Amino acid sequence: MLQALLGHAQLDKDTAVALRERFLREQRARDVAGLSAILERHTGRPPRPETVDGLVDLLLGPVSHRILVQGAPVDEDLVRATARAVLQPAT
Repeated sequence: MLQALLGHAQLDKDTAVALRERFLREQRARDVAGLSAILERHTGRPPRPETVDGLVDLLLGPVSHRILVQGAPVDEDLVRATARAVLQPAT
């Protein structure tokens, strides 16, 4: 469904705005809040918002690429490798 919406958003400005302003912005806030909570739990201190924002990009980039560019499913190996690569240095 997201692939279809993203594709349509490339052709229709109103769809692009609605997708970003409604669904994607809210999803991003949930992603940032969840990762912030994980980092705080593991480090004992709240992370800097700009750090979390960048880490969310790093976590979601490989997943988005796999789905949108390669058209392949996300498997457990990708999730684990991406999480380790991003979270080990962060914590």
